[in-house]
Amino acid sequence: MCCNASTRLCPTASRLLPLSLLVSETTDARARTGRYGKINVIHWHLVDQQSFPFDSKKRPLLSQKGAYSPQERYTSLDVAEVVEYGRSRGVRMMVEIDGPGHAAIWCKGYPEICPSPTCLEPLNPATNATFELLDDLLDDLTGGVRGSGLFPDNIIHLGGDEVNTACYESTPSIASWLKTKGLTADGGYEYFVKQYQAIAHAKGRDVAGWEEIWHHFGTELDKSTIIHQWLGGSTAMPNLTSHGRFGHTELRASLPLPLCKRCPAT
Repeated sequence: MCCNASTRLCPTASRLLPLSLLVSETTDARARTGRYGKINVIHWHLVDQQSFPFDSKKRPLLSQKGAYSPQERYTSLDVAEVVEYGRSRGVRMMVEIDGPGHAAIWCKGYPEICPSPTCLEPLNPATNATFELLDDLLDDLTGGVRGSGLFPDNIIHLGGDEVNTACYESTPSIASWLKTKGLTADGGYEYFVKQYQAIAHAKGRDVAGWEEIWHHFGTELDKSTIIHQWLGGSTAMPNLTSHGRFGHTELRASLPLPLCKRCPAT
C-alpha cells in the first residue's frame, strides 16, 4: 500500500533556513498552482550531521555545541509557529531525526553516545546512554503522547539511511558488545533501528524510515514501518507492496535559496 500524501522535503541542518522562509515558502506551497499545488505534508529534516539547530529542553548541549552559532537555532516557540502556520493551512509537519547515521555533530555535546573521538558515527548501540538521549529528544518533540507535542503529527521519520558500520567493528567496546550479543556489525545497526523505533512507538508515533532499512532488514522490521523510497532506480516500492508493507515516495525539491552552507537566521 502507498501513502497518498504529497510531500516536500525541507532540510535545515546543512543550511539553516530563516524562520520567515520556513513559515512562508514551505507551507504556502500548497496554495500555488503547478507541481507544488497539492502538497499537504512538509518533511522537516530538522537536524543532520552538519549542525544541530533545534534547542532541546532536555538535552540543551545538542544545540549549544552543535549549532553553527547561538543565532542559528530554532527554539520551541519557533517550531510551534511553523507547525501551527502549516496546520491552519492544511499542511502537516513530519519531523525527521535521523539515526544512527548523519549524527556526528551530536558527539560535540554528548560524546558518550558516539563510538570514539575519532570515529563519530553511527551512534553507539552498545550503551544505554544513546537510547536515553533519544528518548529525551523524542519526548521534547512529541510530548510523549499521540497527537501532542511540538510535532503532533502521528508519523515521525527516524531516517536510518547511509549507515557505514565500520566504526562498530573498529571500536573495541562495541566490537566486544557485538560478540557478546552474537551480532554482526549490521546486526548492531538493526538493533539500533529497532530500539529507536520502540522509543517512538512508546510515544504514540508511527514510524517512517529511509529505504535502506528495508534493504538491510526486510520483513524483520515492525510491519507498521513506513518505508520511504528515495534512491534512483529503486525497486523498493513493488517489493514492499508484494509483502503487504507501506511505502511512500516524495517530491524532493529545493527551496528557492542559493546552494549555500549557511543562511542568515531571522
